[in-house]
Amino acid sequence: MGIVPEPEITSQRIDKWIWHARIVRTRTLASELAAAGKIRIDKRRITRASQNVYRGNVITVPQGNRIRVLKIIGFSKRRVSASLTDVLYE
Repeated sequence: MGIVPEPEITSQRIDKWIWHARIVRTRTLASELAAAGKIRIDKRRITRASQNVYRGNVITVPQGNRIRVLKIIGFSKRRVSASLTDVLYE
């Protein structure tokens, strides 16, 4: 049923994770942010939406006029409700 977090998932594409965690509204926007080099994983700029992230990675994502720094603590098979996103990152 996609219960969060999914312990059997050990990694996920950055665009998919950002969309599942409701950091951005669409997966297309997540892909565009990654391709434009606006997302960092552990202080390294990435340019591919297919870049995998793992538990413990720290990602930096621009969101409007602010920058969000998030530590990944879980994964989900599908997009979760806003009230459940706190189990995906801190």
